[in-house]
Parts: sequence; structure tokens; C-alpha cells
Amino acid sequence: MSTQILQTPQSSLGPDASATMLLLEQILRPIIKLFMLTFRVTYPAMDRVIKSLFIDIALEEAAKQDPKSEPSMGTLAYFTGISPHLCRQTFDELVERERPPGYVDTSEVCPESKVLDIWANDPMWQDDDGNPMLLPTSGKYNSRTLQTLVRKHVDNIAYGQVVDSLIDAGCVTFVRHNGKRCLKMKKEAFIPVDGQTDQLLMASAQSIRHLLQTFIFNLENPDLAPKNNFFQQERYLRCVRPDQLPALRASMKDLLRKQADDCIAPLEQFEDGPETNESIHAGVGYYYFEDSGWGRYETLTA
Repeated sequence: MSTQILQTPQSSLGPDASATMLLLEQILRPIIKLFMLTFRVTYPAMDRVIKSLFIDIALEEAAKQDPKSEPSMGTLAYFTGISPHLCRQTFDELVERERPPGYVDTSEVCPESKVLDIWANDPMWQDDDGNPMLLPTSGKYNSRTLQTLVRKHVDNIAYGQVVDSLIDAGCVTFVRHNGKRCLKMKKEAFIPVDGQTDQLLMASAQSIRHLLQTFIFNLENPDLAPKNNFFQQERYLRCVRPDQLPALRASMKDLLRKQADDCIAPLEQFEDGPETNESIHAGVGYYYFEDSGWGRYETLTA
């Protein structure tokens, strides 16, 4: 097997529109798959996050071009392709309400979060003490059941799917009440992953962000290549049999762990604490990857 080297392209010719969209699809597909399937972030929630980020980035760019003036909605519409009305709406949320970019109310993330929020806070679904009431899964039309709650407040979702998801996440449990089998709320927050998975997500998000920043820096500073740009290379094998993967993974893990340990001392030579607003975070990342999509994306590396 021959080892291939994938380096940052030095060509000044940018990709055409179709290649750009294919590149965007490559980046977004694993991200959407992760958040949709693992963290239950729905399209409407993702749409709100992306829209607010478009506006926030446009605000940053407009401020660079004219630091003394507030950008017009027409300027934001030009940068983003979003209508001036929606630009104003999002701008108000970001600036006047001081919401961070990507802010989405917890109840809007997915159907499960919305159901729990209504169940916990709407008096119609509370008992005499103001606590979430015990709910039968189903019953007469418009009776106070989880089926009714889902039907009234969540579009096009079968209540059985919501029940299964809430049980799997440990949000509800079955109890007996007045001879009926009911659901009792155990926790108001829908968190479909455990704490360890959440920590892994945070670490992975940092790595993805750093890798993209390296790519963007090299793309925006072609005059620095090849001596002074950020180092970016990959080594990969094109033909690995599945039965060889466990041994390869173990070997690469040992190698990368050693290299990561060896990198600590050289990095610490440049440590200049304490941290201030002008401090820059700098470092290197180590990761191993497997990808079965070579043929599909071959046009991008041709």
C-alpha cells in the first residue's frame, strides 16, 4: 500500500459554484447527522442558528468597512441573501435583546423539549400544587393525555415516538395512578446524551473549529505560502482491508499520543501568562480518521 499526502492546495484558482456547494455539503453532512440523530436538533432550530450566524458575520464585515455607522438592512441583505425584514428581526434579537449568535430557546430545539416545556410550565398540564401532572399516554379526544399534548403543540409527530424518546432520555417513567398507567416527569430538560458524551462533543467542536480556522487562514493568506502559512497536511492510505483496521487504529493511537506528549515542552516555551484580552490561543491538533467516500468526492481533489 502506498501512502498518499494531502496538502493545502496552492492554486490561486477558486472552485466553481458546483464544487463550492459540494464542499459545503461535505462539511455540513456530518455536522447535521451528528446534531439531528444524536442531539435531536431539528431543522427549524438549525435554521434559526444559521440565519443568526449569517447576520452576525455580516455585521462584523460591515463594521470593518464602516466602523462609524450602523449597517443598513439593505447591506445585511446584500451580504446574506436574507430579506431586509428578516434581517431586521434577527438584528433586533442580536443587538437590542443582547442574545448571542445562534440563540434558540430550549423549547424550540426539538419536539421532546417543547412537550416537556409545556408540560412543566402550562397550568393546563399541572396538578393542584403546580407540578407537572401525571399523564396517561392516551384517552378520550381532548382529554389531558400526552397524546393530546403532542397533537395540540407538535406538528406531524406521532406521540408514540415522543414517548419512546422521552423514556430513552430518562425524562419520564411509567407509574400507576388511580388504576391507570400514567407517565410521570422525572426531569424537565431533554438531554439525549450523557455527560461523558457531552464533554466529548465540546472537545470535538473545538477541534473542528481549529481545523477550519487553519483552512480559512491559509485560504485568506495565499501570499504567506508555502513558508509562513499554517502547517496543514494529511497522510492516508487508500486501500485498507476492514480486518486490518483494529491494528491500524491501535498503532496510530499510540503514535499520536506520543507525539502529543512530545509537543507539550516546545509549546510551553511560548507560554506568556497571565491571559489577557490580547492573548492568542495557539496549538496543534492530532486526530486519526477513516473515510469511505473517496470516489464520491474525487472531483474536489482532482
